[in-house]
Order: sequence, then structure tokens, then C-alpha cells
Amino acid sequence: MSDQMYWDGVMGVPENANADALAMRHELADAAKSADWNKLLTMIGESPELINAIRPGGNFHYTPLHQAAYSGAPVAVIRRLLDLGASRTLKNRDGETAQEIARRRGHAEIEKLLAPERRVQIDPDVLSRIQGQFHRLIRGRANWLIEEGCIRLPDLECLTELEQGKRVWFAVPGMHGGFLYWFSDEKGTEACLCVESWCRVADGSERGHLVYADRVMQTMTGNASGDLIPAFCVLSNTNLPNLLSYAEAYSAADSIVEFMTQPGIFSDISRANVVDATSHAIQIILKPHLQHLGFSSEQTDLFAAYGTKSLRPDYFRPYRDGGGILIEVERGKTLENNMDLLDLWKCHICTHANYLIIIVPKIRNNKKGNRTLVFDRVVNRLTAFFQYGNEVNVDAAFVIGY
Repeated sequence: MSDQMYWDGVMGVPENANADALAMRHELADAAKSADWNKLLTMIGESPELINAIRPGGNFHYTPLHQAAYSGAPVAVIRRLLDLGASRTLKNRDGETAQEIARRRGHAEIEKLLAPERRVQIDPDVLSRIQGQFHRLIRGRANWLIEEGCIRLPDLECLTELEQGKRVWFAVPGMHGGFLYWFSDEKGTEACLCVESWCRVADGSERGHLVYADRVMQTMTGNASGDLIPAFCVLSNTNLPNLLSYAEAYSAADSIVEFMTQPGIFSDISRANVVDATSHAIQIILKPHLQHLGFSSEQTDLFAAYGTKSLRPDYFRPYRDGGGILIEVERGKTLENNMDLLDLWKCHICTHANYLIIIVPKIRNNKKGNRTLVFDRVVNRLTAFFQYGNEVNVDAAFVIGY
């Protein structure tokens, strides 16, 4: 199998598409459809990233392997396509794998060869939820390019065909970069997809994430990682009604994280995060950036329907088409007074907001020198409200730890 694996996301024909690149894809699809195996294999050998490509704007979403299965290609051709990285699990528009197409067409001599081989064993339900989290992460990072480019997002079932730890590159047209992803090969841990993403022309655009079935944890921001960056976790409902608003909320949260990684801001927050300090000290540091993002503070009319006029968020920003984002900044009383749960409840009942950004300490020290892992505990507590089948009335919560 090819050393470098690719996910080809080109599905439609965007307005700004490169004419030569589109012509080559059509030529590849024509070679596969006409069973010109020599030409097909030569083209894929020269452009290995197209091994699982489909015809741009096509109706049936046939890859070269699908066409080979349909035509009953020689065993040697099938083996060569598989060696080049053709996916046995990838489905066409009608939900058929290459094996199912061969079976329907009566090509028994290649049907067995096309049987999917899964080298990574993950419960299908868990895999589906990890894929949902991954797709939302991609849209949070590059939704406008996904929409404009008519891009199909990676199918993680294809990744189960590879050895655990094998990496796949998903280039996003227009991003000048993309997403590198693989299943963690750490033993004895819950199923986890590792993701790195970047834009080659934007310094500091690098991001690293660990994607689980019920959450996404950020591990790298720009060139900083570990203790040098804020902790960042995304909790989201399985079925988001509005991906555009999610992308906007994700962008706001990511911008806050990036702002907090600036050396001067990082130092200011560290000095403010001391015993007996209040959340107001953190808010003063963040306020200019939050206002720059369009957030207003202490808005008082968001909970009027509940007769709780005194209830208000730290910051709020509405969307043009309804809904909005609440931001809550906490410090010493995050856990003791269950402020994290109160903040989630406020977003749950607020008819004007469907996203919550909650900013909490990573670690809180008390006068006795005891340490509480506030961020980790908040993530664990809030995760319960985003479990499949038990979702709260909040589309997503973005937990940031300073």
C-alpha cells in the first residue's frame, strides 16, 4: 500500500475551480469508466492523491475501484489499485461498496478480493460519533471553504482499513493546507482520532486536536503546546441544526484561545490567576478582545421570559438569523458554587443563545497549597449533558482553561 494516504474531498465543481485540474479528474474518470486500465494506473501513479477520486459534479460517486468492480477488471488491476490505496469500504451514492457492486454485476472472481479488511477495530456507533465530532471540527476551522468548494468530508470507516497510526492527508482547496489525521495507537485508552491542521501561508495557524466520541480536546495552538496554551475542549450535540452558526461560534472560541496565547496576555492572566483573585480580574484582560469580536457585557434582557431580570451573562453576541453566544468567565467558585452548571443552565433556558463559551482556570490553588484541576472537572461534568440521547438544549459548549 502507498506510504502516503490521501482523502480526496473534491465532489462538485466550484466557481473558482482550476480548469486543468478538473480536466484531469474527468480524464481519470473516463479512463476508469471505459476500462482503460493502463491509462488509469498510469495517471494514478503520477497523481496518487486521486486513487479514491470521483468525477467532479458526477451523479454516482464512483471511484476507480468502484468502476473496476463494475466492469469486472482483471485481478491484477484490482490488486494494483488496492496497493495504491484504493478503499474497499468507501461507498458510492447508492451506499454500495466495491464488493457489493462486483456481487451485483456477477463478478465472483474479484468479489472476495474486494471484501473490506478492517485493521482497526472500533465500535460502529463510537466510530460514527467520532466522525461527527471530526466533521464539526473541520467545519469550525474551514466551513466557508467546505461550502464553497463542494467538499465531501473524510469517511473514517476508510481509516479502519489502515494500520493503527497510519496517517491520512485531507487537503482543503483554498486553505493552502488541510488536515492530517490518524487513529491513536496508544493501548488501553478510549478510541481517539488525532488531528493536526494548518494553513501554509498563515503563520501561527497550526492546531492539534484529539477527537473522541463525546468531545474534542485542543492540544496545540500556533507554535505553542502543553502548559503554554489555554486548554480548549469542544462539546457539541450530535445533530447540529445550523452548521454556519456553529462555525461562527467555533471561530469566536478559537480566536479567544489564540488571543490568550500571546506572551503578554498569557503573562497578565497568570499574574491575575492567584489565590483569592476574582473572575473580574480575568475579564478585564479579555474584555478588549471580546468587544472586538462583537460581544457586549452584562446584557439584562435575555431572560425576561423567566421573570429573572437580574440573571445575565458576562458577555453575549447575537446572530443575524437568531440565536447567539453566551460567554461566562469563572475563577474561584467554578466548582464550589457549581457555577459551571449554572452557566450551562443559563444557556439552556436562554431563547436568545444556543452556544456557550465558558472560561475557567486550568488549576486552582488554595491557601493551604492544595490544587484542584478545575478545567478537567468542568469538562467531565459538562460532558454528561452532551451524551448521545441525553443532550441539553445547547448546541455546543466551548470550555477554555487558563
